[in-house]
Amino acid sequence: MDTEGRSGKKKDRKTEREYIENVSIRGLGGRFVVDYSDRKRVEGEGALAVPCRMVRSFPIADLDVKDNFSVYCR
Repeated sequence: MDTEGRSGKKKDRKTEREYIENVSIRGLGGRFVVDYSDRKRVEGEGALAVPCRMVRSFPIADLDVKDNFSVYCR
């Protein structure tokens, strides 16, 4: 199966990496909380509330993260 990339050129889908596109994560009726405040600290380990890979046009809104030691702030 062929698909058009951003350049408008046709690409073979087998060689193009697939992305999740045009999706959002939002709070229904207000904000929502991811609570890591009781998580034990592990040296060299971090935590991501919403890990995202291979996404395009993927907004995340209305999110509060509670934790005691932020490692990643994105």
